[in-house]
Amino acid sequence: MVKSHTCCPGNALVIAPFVRSVGSSVCRCFQGTCRCGRLRLLLIFRLGFETERVPFVIPEDWTPSDWQASYSIDGKTTALESAFPVGKTAPTPEGGISAEAVWVGVGSEADFLGRDVKGKAVVVYSTFVPGGRSHSASRRARIFNANERASKLGAAMIINVMAVPGDARFNPLGAPSADYGVPLITINQDEGYLRF
Repeated sequence: MVKSHTCCPGNALVIAPFVRSVGSSVCRCFQGTCRCGRLRLLLIFRLGFETERVPFVIPEDWTPSDWQASYSIDGKTTALESAFPVGKTAPTPEGGISAEAVWVGVGSEADFLGRDVKGKAVVVYSTFVPGGRSHSASRRARIFNANERASKLGAAMIINVMAVPGDARFNPLGAPSADYGVPLITINQDEGYLRF
């Protein structure tokens, strides 16, 4: 019998798959919290199982601190209010990026045919896919790989118009490797429809 136990989110991660298979109705708290982890451990002990503590360090997440984006038509500049740099994206050069925009639809291989994107801002319409923070333009979704395709073809930057109506900001996963040096931002669908 265990007399005391120090809980941490790592414990919840180790035993979560088993508890889900038993039934999640036992634990109705926020996943990954200490309270949730303690409740799951109690359930495991009551069922007679032993647990193993596995150290888990939550990796540091890159968070942008300052950014702005805009577009210009006929000398009139308009801010992209919903612009948000995607996590792990490459930074822009010190002076920013000024590039002609090229619309490539959903970014399939066919959408890129006949379009010169080298040195341009590639605009891709992207939808979220089931199962997390991935979306159709990302490599993770295994659908169009538009972001990586644009990077390989020499885009100066990528703008994903996220297919969700309303005034929202998005930080999905799926930025091309920072090795390409191509910054990626998302904008909401409302701004995407108005601008592109």
